[in-house]
Amino acid sequence: MPMKMARASEQDLEVAQQTASFIESLQKEWVPEAMDSDGDFFDIEDAKQCQEVLRKLLEINGRGSIFRVTFGMLVLLDPANKLLDPDAETLECHPDINALKANAEAAAKKLRSAEICHPRAVETLVDEARQILAPYMPARWPEQQEAS
Repeated sequence: MPMKMARASEQDLEVAQQTASFIESLQKEWVPEAMDSDGDFFDIEDAKQCQEVLRKLLEINGRGSIFRVTFGMLVLLDPANKLLDPDAETLECHPDINALKANAEAAAKKLRSAEICHPRAVETLVDEARQILAPYMPARWPEQQEAS
């Protein structure tokens, strides 16, 4: 069964980005830019500095939900949801989505070229197909394909 998850807000995404940047700075032994610090270098052996870093990290995390961002990505990547191509190294549409788009485009072209149908009936069918597929298609589909 496909997983569902609440969409991460812009604030959640910003918090996740700030947290990732913060942690990467620490890993490189730099004091993150978000810190009000006199020094440039992070010393993991300095208990006071570690306490300040942890406070700041918790402050940043308190502004949003990193969980929504990371779990949302898990939902996108879940093969059961068939949103992304599980074999691609980059974020690509699932082959089923690409096939649906190709089939819809082919069907629209066939309907338009069918001479045996009454033009008004063809347009009605195309309009119905457009309404059904609109959430899954790029803006102005299928008009874009007609021009090409």
